[in-house]
Amino acid sequence: MPIEVIAGPLAVETLKNNDFASWPPRGLRGSRLEPLARPVLRPGFYLEPGEAIFTVGSCFARNIEIGLETRGFDIPTRSIFNADPEFRLLGRNVLNNYGTPSIFNEISWAIDPNTSFSEADGFCELYPEKFVDLHLNHAIPPASLEVVRKRRVAIDAVYKEILRCRVIILTLGLAEVWFDVKSEKYINATPRRMMVRREPDRFQLHVLDYSETASFLARTFALIAQRCRRDVKVLLTVSPVPLTSTHRDMDVMTANTYSKAVLRAACEEMVSSFDFIDYYPSFESIILSERGAAWQEDQVHPTPQAIELNCGRMIEAYARHATDSMSADDMRVRIAAATNPQSVFGLLDNRRDLIEANSDLAQAFCEAALRVRRFEDADAAFPYASATMVAIERDLLGARIALAMDRPGEAIKLLTTPPKARIHQNMFYATLTKANIDLNNLHDARESARFWVSINPRTPEPYRMLGVAHSASGDFHRADNYFRQALELADDQPHVLLDYVEHLERSDRRAEAEAFLSHIDPLNGSHEARIRRLMSDL
Repeated sequence: MPIEVIAGPLAVETLKNNDFASWPPRGLRGSRLEPLARPVLRPGFYLEPGEAIFTVGSCFARNIEIGLETRGFDIPTRSIFNADPEFRLLGRNVLNNYGTPSIFNEISWAIDPNTSFSEADGFCELYPEKFVDLHLNHAIPPASLEVVRKRRVAIDAVYKEILRCRVIILTLGLAEVWFDVKSEKYINATPRRMMVRREPDRFQLHVLDYSETASFLARTFALIAQRCRRDVKVLLTVSPVPLTSTHRDMDVMTANTYSKAVLRAACEEMVSSFDFIDYYPSFESIILSERGAAWQEDQVHPTPQAIELNCGRMIEAYARHATDSMSADDMRVRIAAATNPQSVFGLLDNRRDLIEANSDLAQAFCEAALRVRRFEDADAAFPYASATMVAIERDLLGARIALAMDRPGEAIKLLTTPPKARIHQNMFYATLTKANIDLNNLHDARESARFWVSINPRTPEPYRMLGVAHSASGDFHRADNYFRQALELADDQPHVLLDYVEHLERSDRRAEAEAFLSHIDPLNGSHEARIRRLMSDL
């Protein structure tokens, strides 16, 4: 049935009186379409200064948090970082939720007294006594059952905050989702390959049709209407960020177009069906903009300018009386650092004054520079970042920069006192291990790696690094032992497998290396280039 019925005369009159009923021609000065599209906004409600706003969904919800926080709004989802050090390490993305079924799951588990999370179905033992929560971001490492339970309690507590919030911002991500046959529930992320291999009949990829997508959304909003505040308002959006890859046998562009079309159509019906929902056209703004202005080089992430435009326009339209404690330049840099750090450098090429004046921005800049291997930029900005940092965080950042700049001795001097807080210990021992390897202090590297493993027993990295180092030194027996342990933990991570192939080649086991190489599934161009080089060498 139609989502809206308009009488003929009214439809004609509406067209005549609507200044935005037609597309603007190319090249029109001040066009709302070029270079970055700016669809007209008509807010159905406004934000009260300082009120609590609940944000749920994919990346746009995370980006808008930055702008709302700087204007004094209360963002309850930020409390999640107090629950577990691993959450803080993962950053804002820890709460990303992409599909309409998984969004419904989390909200219903938190606020519907007739439903609850099932540990038997939701927790999976990945390794002996090491578990994962199938409904959380799979970048969160496995942990003991006690820790995973605490994480789930923390997630549930955050989602319960929706009950006190008048405004909810909900961003939809995709319609290509994973289904757990055992629990008969949709999960939020792609299951680990190890789990798929271990239980091949348990997980299925589902491409949702329109009715199922809309049904989960309708159930979510019906529950919000029933359990949340009587004056609740929802700002509904669709994330413009596409599928980075598809598990379907088709071009990712085709798969993504279907996914977004289904979500966008479902949004339109929800706005028509529930009078407390507004739709915000961030999706339209990005996809209708000029690609060079809206998309970064990876063609997946919107540019910081495009994100800033949409965050700013939303806040300006809905939070008319909010005050901004952060400049537009500061905001742009923070968004860039949180989304794609490569773009930070273009923003700050002519604005070094921002780095020198704000230690938080300088620290974000250093972290971004390290991630994209712009080590000299990180080194130059470090003095401005370190001015207000606590000692252990300053020393860790300084050591990482020194190590990147090929000054391992300086890094070791900065890492003399192990941190007491667990949140810093993993990075401390990882950096110390790498510095000792770079100095060929393999005995000390083994010692620091031993502490690293005690802090994070399920990471293959200490074993991989020691395997590479001992193989390079000609100690093939020790290297074999370390690689064996790394491979047990790697879950088919290509860089670990490729390092092992290089070790096999170095130790003159070419036939074994060639056979092993044929089973590696590359994830990016760098992996493909290494595979081609090794194949030619073998």
